[in-house]
Amino acid sequence: MKKKWDLTVGIFRLIWKYQPSYYAISVLKILVTSALPLTAVWLPKGIMECLITGRDYRDVAALIGIYAGLLAGLGLADHFLSYYEEIRMMQLKNRLQREIGNAAMYAKLEEIESAAYQEEIMMAGSISGVTNVIRILQELGSCIVTIVGLAGVIVSFNALFVGLIAAVLAVKVIFTMIRFCAIVKARIEQARNDKVGAYLESLQYFNQGAQKEIRVNALYDWFFDKMKGFRDRMVSIQFVLMKQHQIFEMVSRCILAVQNFIILTVLAKYYMEGQISIADFTMNFSAIGTLSLTLSRAADQMMEYNLQMLNCRDYNKVVNPVGLRGSGDTAGGEKKSVNGWNSGRRDGSGQDSKGENFDRRGGSGQDSNGAALSSAAELEVVDVVFRYPGTQADILKGVSLRIRAGEKIMLVGYNGEGKTTLIKLLCKFYRPDSGRILLDGKDIWEIPNEQYYRQIATVFQDFALFAFTIKENILMSNEKGDIGESIRLAGFERYVNGQKDKENTHITKLFDDNGVELSGGEEQKLAISRAIQKNASLVIFDEPTASLDVKTESEVYRTFADMTKGMTSIIISHRLSMADICDRIFVLDKGRIAESGSHGELMGQEGIYAAMYRRQSEAYAMGRKRLT
Repeated sequence: MKKKWDLTVGIFRLIWKYQPSYYAISVLKILVTSALPLTAVWLPKGIMECLITGRDYRDVAALIGIYAGLLAGLGLADHFLSYYEEIRMMQLKNRLQREIGNAAMYAKLEEIESAAYQEEIMMAGSISGVTNVIRILQELGSCIVTIVGLAGVIVSFNALFVGLIAAVLAVKVIFTMIRFCAIVKARIEQARNDKVGAYLESLQYFNQGAQKEIRVNALYDWFFDKMKGFRDRMVSIQFVLMKQHQIFEMVSRCILAVQNFIILTVLAKYYMEGQISIADFTMNFSAIGTLSLTLSRAADQMMEYNLQMLNCRDYNKVVNPVGLRGSGDTAGGEKKSVNGWNSGRRDGSGQDSKGENFDRRGGSGQDSNGAALSSAAELEVVDVVFRYPGTQADILKGVSLRIRAGEKIMLVGYNGEGKTTLIKLLCKFYRPDSGRILLDGKDIWEIPNEQYYRQIATVFQDFALFAFTIKENILMSNEKGDIGESIRLAGFERYVNGQKDKENTHITKLFDDNGVELSGGEEQKLAISRAIQKNASLVIFDEPTASLDVKTESEVYRTFADMTKGMTSIIISHRLSMADICDRIFVLDKGRIAESGSHGELMGQEGIYAAMYRRQSEAYAMGRKRLT
């Protein structure tokens, strides 16, 4: 109960923060919507009494005019208040959806990679319905005012009617609780299914690679079976809830009919015995019927309130600390991510944790004359142990290595030995279970993320290109900047200048019919251009050329060697022929550094590296022999 109360208070704070004018609208709406049923119950009695007692026609007409005017006025007021309320709620929904997106962008990689977090994101997306909480509470407020007014009329006539209504309400509440439990279970199943549906739809409409595979491999039936399975599950989940709801509604309506029969019978007896007038008969029956419906509506709203509390909980889990906690809100201040990342400013500049200014556009900054400062950094990994969350085995088992400033090193080893995992730790995607990683002698987890990430540039095996312009893909922002030197050093200049729109050419045709499809080699060069543009202290290549032919790969690594002169750089590659561009090589085996040294030194040791190199050289030689 306390959690629900805290979340409800948090929602009120969010409303006050983003849409304070909604409260005035809400109070007026409660008064109007509760006045409507009370007017419909009380005024007709007065009109009937005037008719029965033979009052002057003008008195009756005046009373009818007042009744009609009140209904019309209240109806119009309700319409306009609903209109302005909807506008405020749309604005709030958009703001909360932005908060979800922002939280997801700044979430830790270990969260993004987990299926549970993806399901949480799907459920948190229901925050568009969370704004209904205020509407629900508003509806409950209106119901309470109406119930109090009608109960006063009924109790003054016959208190036994209230007991009968309470018994019918108890049945409705039991049905509502059963239905609530079913919906809670179904929403988890639906979130999992929606995750599948979102993925399938992205393949069907936006993933060009998938569309090519589907066509060239005639996968239509297979893919449509997947889509059919998703939609069948969606319909099945909804059908179970709909069937249960319809059964409960049928039973409820039957019980309500019995209630009305009893009440009508009693009222008719009172009228026939002369205990009440026909006006009293009409008013009491109308009041009891309206009260029953209002109580039923209140029970439905309470169930909806509890459902929306679940949505609020999911939203609060994802958007933290910018969620519904009140004290976690940072109105007027900077917003930090779950892992402490200061979002900073978006114009290419910002401040570190001490308030010192830095420039994101140059990895090592600039002096007062605009000249680039030294970009080499020293990196040390000290006895690092790590296992992935939810697993039992350590991937890294006490890894230690030191990379001198300006040194190029290659990290090699068989698949699954921890090379890419170590890179993830260097990128602060995960935190070591024990041990430390030092950049220029300082633990990287003591360096603010905004400051740390401007010191490293990466080209991953699964690097991402975006369906925007070439220039935006390299600058990674909307700011103005010159990319000429970056594309020249990456060997990408000729391709860019050969396009009609030059650097403003869109990648893919998603947003521009004149967009281009890059080849594998061109994609690599664009990714390298991006890394060059960052001018970072530490450059990391994590198997970015695995899908390229040997000639193109050789060109990419020569470019890499040229662009990282004087920089500290790390290469992960299975192709050991590139080892000659590196100063030292570290061999990872079973989660530990098994060997280290130059190519010549490791070949002389006749260990793991030498065996890997000879095996690869023999395979390459055999391949060339077959071709000739």
